[in-house]
Amino acid sequence: MNPKLSVIAAFCALFTLRAFAQYSFTEIVRAGSSAAYAEILGSSEGYYVSLNNSGQVAFRAKKPSTIEGVYRGAGGALTTIVEVGGTNELALLAGYPAINDSGQVAFWAATPGLADFVINRSDGISTTQIVSRVAQGFSSLNDGPDINSAGLVAFRAGSPSGLYLGSGGPLIGLYTNGDSLVLDVASDPSINDVGQAVFVGRNATGVDGMYRGSGGALSTIASTASGSSFSGFPGGVGSINSNGVVAFDAYLSAGGKGIFISTGIGTPVTLADTSGPFDDFKGTPSISIYGLAFTASLDAGGTVGIFTGSSPATNKVIQVGDPLFGSTVTFIRNLGRNALNDSGEIAFVAGLANGDTVVARASPWSTVPPVLIIRLTTTNTAVVSWPSPSWGWNLYQNTNLTTTNWVAPSESLGDDGTNKYIVVNAPVDSRFFRLQQ
Repeated sequence: MNPKLSVIAAFCALFTLRAFAQYSFTEIVRAGSSAAYAEILGSSEGYYVSLNNSGQVAFRAKKPSTIEGVYRGAGGALTTIVEVGGTNELALLAGYPAINDSGQVAFWAATPGLADFVINRSDGISTTQIVSRVAQGFSSLNDGPDINSAGLVAFRAGSPSGLYLGSGGPLIGLYTNGDSLVLDVASDPSINDVGQAVFVGRNATGVDGMYRGSGGALSTIASTASGSSFSGFPGGVGSINSNGVVAFDAYLSAGGKGIFISTGIGTPVTLADTSGPFDDFKGTPSISIYGLAFTASLDAGGTVGIFTGSSPATNKVIQVGDPLFGSTVTFIRNLGRNALNDSGEIAFVAGLANGDTVVARASPWSTVPPVLIIRLTTTNTAVVSWPSPSWGWNLYQNTNLTTTNWVAPSESLGDDGTNKYIVVNAPVDSRFFRLQQ
């Protein structure tokens, strides 16, 4: 078998490269002169939002008053994770928050007078301090923590400078400068649900690059040593999915820039680079089991958009100039490492022509209809079900197939994560069901 085809086949087993999809868009929050929020805030690297597998988005925002905070939402009422300013206990927030599948959010904050820096984990009800710079004796505490589904928080601190893990008890030093495995840790980490962390640094033999590990031997994701294909990582640390596949943007030693995928075995695969229709890539891409998404500008006019593959025509999610929420997109912020979930939803920040800024979630839907199943129960009811998620497809009913009177059923919609369903009591007359976009 062709070695390159073998590599591509290995990637397809670990995550899916998606073809053309259409998207529906959900507004999470709006900031503007007449909105409840004045500004959506980002990190110094230009990253703004994180997304979990339940479709919840975590973000940092400022209210028209002096209050700013970290919030969580999925398209309805927002949950306040933490607020600073006024009489609040914390005085400053920075970086951008990370969210896990339980809705727990990891964030960096400073106490009044910058006396201490902390990283906390909160679901908006209870808060756990993961690390205190003062209590743990660190001289620095970076503002880019990440969190996995178990509530384990990964962060960079010093000294000794390195990557650490915490969940509310004693900290674990994962990799620290000068240990037997690394000479230098140079970035914040990304962590997946099986405890693998990826970071930029220098290994014990003095080779610079991006590495993946869970406390033991490191796997090289990409090397920037002399003579290698890559010369740097402008977006910082890459994104890692639960299978350990890492996506990253990099400068090429031969010139240009691209988006790449690596399992830590063999040569990274090029997903897109500046030799094609893209002029530049904006920050780190985001990867999940579903696929990959990134922000880029096009050769044609420099238009910025969000894409899921190498073709702007078939892999576009949204770009500047497209309609959105009754207005037109004027700018799109960089995606971050946690902007894509395993259902293919993408969280992003966009500016609108009316002057507002929105946090939005794009949800893919297919033109191929999902299978609708009806089964009888032992209690003389019927369960009407179809796969979850099935973005863009909704259930309708009719009592007469010769008419066009298809309406949404009145029964409550359930979703167990595998199937969406309704439970129907035995009808007096016939009822027919169909899924429709």
